[in-house]
Amino acid sequence: MTLPFEANCYPMAPFDLPYAQIQGAWAAQRQTNTVVKTWPLLPPEPIWHLAASGFPGLADDGLTVVQADFERELERHQLAFLQYDLSYTAVPKLRQAITKLHEQISAATRMQALIIGVYGPVSLGLTLVNEHQTPLWHDPFMREVLVQHLHLRTAWLEQAFGAVVPATSICLLEPFWDSLHSPFVTTDEAVGIQALAEIGQTLQATLGLMATGSVDWPTVLATNVRLIICQPEQRSALLDCGTCLNDYFERGGIVAWAMLPTTAATLDQLALEPLMDSWDTLLRQALDNDVLNSRMLSGSLLTTNPGLRTQTTATADRVLGALATLSEHIRTRYKLS
Repeated sequence: MTLPFEANCYPMAPFDLPYAQIQGAWAAQRQTNTVVKTWPLLPPEPIWHLAASGFPGLADDGLTVVQADFERELERHQLAFLQYDLSYTAVPKLRQAITKLHEQISAATRMQALIIGVYGPVSLGLTLVNEHQTPLWHDPFMREVLVQHLHLRTAWLEQAFGAVVPATSICLLEPFWDSLHSPFVTTDEAVGIQALAEIGQTLQATLGLMATGSVDWPTVLATNVRLIICQPEQRSALLDCGTCLNDYFERGGIVAWAMLPTTAATLDQLALEPLMDSWDTLLRQALDNDVLNSRMLSGSLLTTNPGLRTQTTATADRVLGALATLSEHIRTRYKLS
């Protein structure tokens, strides 16, 4: 599925925001954008919690899977997966937060989509370990259970948020994706991409991906992923896909380009003119690779580089404000509706 509107270079706030409460994060987003919202990963919560919660055998530390507990709970997990029992992966604390979402949406009447970030299978599989401190990703059976778990979890997120927002996108966050190119990881990138496809195969929501490092973009573009968050160091490789990227845009795919620095030391780079120059350079590079600018404009969102989570709220406010200004100038220049 795709988002039911053209991206048209709207700003998209990152997931890693420093605000202590959801109300602060939403207030900051209101000044940035009233069309596309993100559900932030706030500092008090471990960023893997939303994905890992409820995994069979998970110990109290939230990281270790105890084999005896895993085996005891496995039958219930397998039955839930076969019956597509989404309540099995419900997160009570998040469900309570969602009940308060109506109030936030009423203050954002133009909102058309909510993008929810959750740890993807590769990074979660490398974060969770067994009793011998071996990552679950290295065990083929554990890896399959993990994919099944995320299949149910993302479907539950779609169902839970879908009742209160116009459209949702579930973005799989893969900060450890580049580990698939390491000799210390026992699988290759093809296994990771297959896991993404399996998780999203029955979703009605848009499936997104934010991965670090080197990515096999031609293969990813051909999957059911319809939202890609592209970091600055990944731009050239993604644009090199040329006609594949054109086709991706034609099918309703969206790329959120990370355009703004996020550290206090680089705040002097938030002036409008160099940011516009950077965008113009991106369009020229796209055209050089036979990616039509019309599709770039209609199929792009603008976002920030990673790292706002570790900054002050004042820094985050300033970066989000610059993001909104950049989007407004681009949309005005190219007469985007």
